[in-house]
Amino acid sequence: MKIIGYIAIEEGLPLKSNCLNQSIDIKINQFEGRLLSPKLPDTFFEDSEKLGILLIEPESDINFNESIEWGQPFSWPHGESNVTRFKIEIDVNDDINVDRIKEELSNETAKWIRRFKENFFAYNYHVGVPHYEVKNRNTEDFDYYLKKTNGSKVERITSRKMQMVKIFNVVSLDITVLKEVVKATSSEKNLSPEYQLLKEAHKALRTQEYRKSILDSATALELCLTNILKKNLKVADNHLLIEILKTNNSISKKRNLLKHTKFQLPEYNYQKKVEDVRNRAIHVGINPSDDEAKNAYEIVAQALEGLIENKLI
Repeated sequence: MKIIGYIAIEEGLPLKSNCLNQSIDIKINQFEGRLLSPKLPDTFFEDSEKLGILLIEPESDINFNESIEWGQPFSWPHGESNVTRFKIEIDVNDDINVDRIKEELSNETAKWIRRFKENFFAYNYHVGVPHYEVKNRNTEDFDYYLKKTNGSKVERITSRKMQMVKIFNVVSLDITVLKEVVKATSSEKNLSPEYQLLKEAHKALRTQEYRKSILDSATALELCLTNILKKNLKVADNHLLIEILKTNNSISKKRNLLKHTKFQLPEYNYQKKVEDVRNRAIHVGINPSDDEAKNAYEIVAQALEGLIENKLI
């Protein structure tokens, strides 16, 4: 028996053309099958009018309703596309317990998709975060027209609200990365706790929640340092090690302890760029600026990159 369905990535995945029309082995808990990616239409490379062209459903034993959108190409002539649906085929060797299988598969697929989306962060791609953010555009809030008392000339006075436009680069994923993420997800690997926090910091940065971003960035760094010290600080008694970590309960103190291990942090002013900004946000209630949150995130991201071997565990 074969179960055929599709999974939705509503925000879309920008994929290179070598990711299209692919069949990749997957495992959703105990269910094995294939992930099928949509295709470019046969006329894509011939049609000079690219507007309105959509990806088409991958071939399978069952075809879905034509109203289902699988994504849209955005690059010509390369065919890079924003994919919003993947087809799945699941092989099932049990024709009797269909109801139980449907329920289990439904629950496990939801978990698989969550891991799938999150695991892209290990490859510096951010699913579910806007690729661009509007901050710089002129919008008319209201108009005034003024007629001077000493003449008939009418002047238009317009009040405008200025917004900045900030564009983030859209990096299309290669087939190698797609297969690695699928494999890790099927092996039930998740982002490490440090990178889960860093992912939240990045999302908050994009949505201008700067206080949350700096708190998550700083916490990710401190958790990273704590875990490294627990594994590498040479203390014979485990209870003594716990007490040492309790006493050294700040990023700066843990940074000093790190000197007693083989690990080194990249050269940054952690006190000024991360710790002080975090402490002002917590203890004084000063909301960090865009630049402060961004700098802290980038510093912590570089630190974690050098300290953590396995982003997916």
